[in-house]
Amino acid sequence: MTPECPARSEVRLILNADDFGGSTGVNEAVCALAEAGIVTSTSLMVAAKAAPEAVQMARDHPALAVGLHLAVVYGPPLLPPEETPRLRCADGELDRNCVRAALRYTFQTACRRELLREVEAQFQAFDRLQLGWSHVDSHVHFSLTPVVFRAMLMQCARYPVIGLRIPEDDYIHAVHEDPGSALPQLPLALWFGPLCAWQRRVLRHYPYVTTRRCFGLYRTGRLAAGHLARLVRALAPGDYELHCHPDFSTPAGRAEYEALRSPEFRDALAARPVRLVTYADLRGGSRVWDTRKE
Repeated sequence: MTPECPARSEVRLILNADDFGGSTGVNEAVCALAEAGIVTSTSLMVAAKAAPEAVQMARDHPALAVGLHLAVVYGPPLLPPEETPRLRCADGELDRNCVRAALRYTFQTACRRELLREVEAQFQAFDRLQLGWSHVDSHVHFSLTPVVFRAMLMQCARYPVIGLRIPEDDYIHAVHEDPGSALPQLPLALWFGPLCAWQRRVLRHYPYVTTRRCFGLYRTGRLAAGHLARLVRALAPGDYELHCHPDFSTPAGRAEYEALRSPEFRDALAARPVRLVTYADLRGGSRVWDTRKE
């Protein structure tokens, strides 16, 4: 397989809403954006409290592509307490400290066994929903942890998964756009960059599609209409993902919803033009972008 995608004359953008199932506010915002023709794809947290509602709403919106949002930090585990005692904090939730969780999953054998069972259970639960397999990504991009990424790949091989997210944003663009916000995130960029490059090398040997960039990391919870419009105008031809977090129940989530619905963003999409797609639409070409050649 060639590691570099052929040149394209068009911009194709997956506009994916994360945390589907996280709350009724998230579910309603995602579906409203899907009905408006903005959000094309979403990622479901199968253990989240509003997941059953999200599943029914997904069935009512068959054009909305649904993937698995694998959650092994920041949220409830799917398996019961007796099967995941080492994954849980005192409140019964998964660890909210990503560094601590990564170290425990990597170096504590018993903890890693529970992790592998939890990952397997979430894949099985998603498959039972029969929503179709669009893609797999992870909550707070925690699949950048190598042991989690390998567990994800092992499970993906058992199901008809089409795409995998590599959360490689464009830090240089973020600095030019808003240096005051981006510069403090330099340690995050230095951490994500090598891990994303490693994932691209690994995925050359697998049949999954991914995108040239996945925007949204450096403005998580802070997407604004002007930023979105400028981002679209700056895109070179290619395949991209923009992940967002609309939510009617929080001020930040409502602001993202309004930004995504804004005339400024819509006009920028139309002016390029940008084709809003899903991972299934990307299937068929070369599968792994080589961002080192940009």
